Amino acid sequence: MAPAHFPCHLKLECRGQTAALAALIVIALALTAGSASDVKAAPALNPSLNVSPEAGPVGTEIGIAGQGFPPSSDLDLHWGTVEGRWVVDGHSFLGSEFTLRDYVIASIKSDISGSFETRIRAPYDFGGRHFITVLARGSSTELAKGIFTLLPSFSISPAEGPPGTAITIRASGLGWGLYTTNWHVLWDNKYVGYATAVTTRGNATFTIYAVGDPGRHYIDIYEGYPGPAYLNIQEGPPNPVYYSPPLVPFHSEFTITPPAGAASYKVGDVLALGSLGLILTTLVMAPFAQRRDTHRESRRGIMRALVTVAAMTLSGLALFSAYSATFAVQAQPKSVEIRPEIILVDDTVRTPLNSSLPTLAVNPRVATVGSPVTISGSGFRPGASLELLWTTKKGSYLTGWTDVVQPLGAVEVDSGGSFTFNMKAPHDLEGLHEIGVSGKDTVDVRNTSLYITRSASITPTRGPSGTTVGVKMTGVGWTFVTNTATVVYDNAFVGYACGFYTRGNVTLYVKAVGKPGIHTIDIYPTIYDGPPQGKSNAEYRYPLLTPEDHPVRSPAFHFEFLITESDQSETLRPIFTPQNVSITTLAMGLLSLAIQAKQWAPSRRPT
Repeated sequence: MAPAHFPCHLKLECRGQTAALAALIVIALALTAGSASDVKAAPALNPSLNVSPEAGPVGTEIGIAGQGFPPSSDLDLHWGTVEGRWVVDGHSFLGSEFTLRDYVIASIKSDISGSFETRIRAPYDFGGRHFITVLARGSSTELAKGIFTLLPSFSISPAEGPPGTAITIRASGLGWGLYTTNWHVLWDNKYVGYATAVTTRGNATFTIYAVGDPGRHYIDIYEGYPGPAYLNIQEGPPNPVYYSPPLVPFHSEFTITPPAGAASYKVGDVLALGSLGLILTTLVMAPFAQRRDTHRESRRGIMRALVTVAAMTLSGLALFSAYSATFAVQAQPKSVEIRPEIILVDDTVRTPLNSSLPTLAVNPRVATVGSPVTISGSGFRPGASLELLWTTKKGSYLTGWTDVVQPLGAVEVDSGGSFTFNMKAPHDLEGLHEIGVSGKDTVDVRNTSLYITRSASITPTRGPSGTTVGVKMTGVGWTFVTNTATVVYDNAFVGYACGFYTRGNVTLYVKAVGKPGIHTIDIYPTIYDGPPQGKSNAEYRYPLLTPEDHPVRSPAFHFEFLITESDQSETLRPIFTPQNVSITTLAMGLLSLAIQAKQWAPSRRPT
């Protein structure tokens, strides 16, 4: 087939189009090459974060430096942490639960090179590893991450004081999770109890009381799972998953000073002072034994000396009697109640605003047994006779619990459809008790409740060593977190008591033992039982020193008992003691010397 022939003008046009297309391709290739060259020249983003130091207690200044971020960008530093809570289901204790969360701890801006430097303070938080992440402001994508380990720290205040002094221990950086939640407190190698901070983000403040002889005493705090004081934690598993933060024990000292008004002498002091007093007395009497001018003058001098000796002796004994009485007055026993605020679950049955149903109210909402309580009602049929109802629990851990409704009292509704009923909080179990009303031609109403909280007292508060001290409690509960209380005597854990089968009423007895002076009895909340070892970090039936972190915030109580010298002398210390005699003799000698100086000074003048 013969080749096709195109007109000349068509061929020229085609050639022109081809040249133009070739030029466009060349320009495109050039632009592409230039663009590729520009991309290659721009540095790739590779954000990184440096944290220094890597560990420290609350308040540590942390330097944070970042590189490789988008230039001149608004960035946020996020601090990673957890929220903790105790898990209780009905009467059962299920342990603790922690949820991951984070918050912005600082806002920064990178420079033109994509770098930044800033400093923050380690916040009050759980001890252990905390992620510090960088995010672009308004974004949820992490650009870089670093780690800071918050270490536990402790402090005590004051460092000295007389017996009975309240010693405040402040802790921060306590851990979270199974292995680092519990920290156990020892006083002179005696187990006091343990502290936690599950709901207070690793921070705890609690109090113990100084007991013992004057001198130096020792406070030790150790982590421990699942029981008291893990003493060789430095040889424990190094896995940070289980032990984060590092288990750093705390050791401190407290110096007990003599009680106000109480003398404190050593045997050597007594002998030295007594000998000095006898020597001075001999020197005073010597001139009278040597003077023989006249029988009358000698007899007068001796009589004057004897009167002076008798007067000084009586003065010394009176002085020490007053001294002892002062001690007794200043050493009066006292009691302290540690009652954290109970946060009530809103148990009120809600009804629509336009509802015509009657309502009930209780004031106060939380009360101890025997304290005044007012129940009021409104919206009832005028003139109606009503019976107030009280709900409590009956049963056991084996058979289960059931609600039991009991009559509380009868009321008459006034012409306005209201009533007021005053009563004392019943002897019953710790916890919420539903209150309702019933009556003929009246709708049953049960839309409020009263929370019974525990109280405690001791009797007597003084007596000789060996006295039996009765401890009475009311309002002990029925669940595994409210049915038990623990007893500590002189900072040593004694045991626990349960109050479910006696409707919250507990009576126990403790022997007052030890030397004369102030001794302490402390009542702490605890947890009776729960998940087995390996699934919970609770210390069952051990004293919890931080009632603010108890699952239901049960109160703690501190009492003092004064052990007296003897049952015949409860307020005065014995008068005729070596200390008293030695000091009295010294005072007698010095005052006798001063009084008699004028009597024998003239005899030494030249005649």
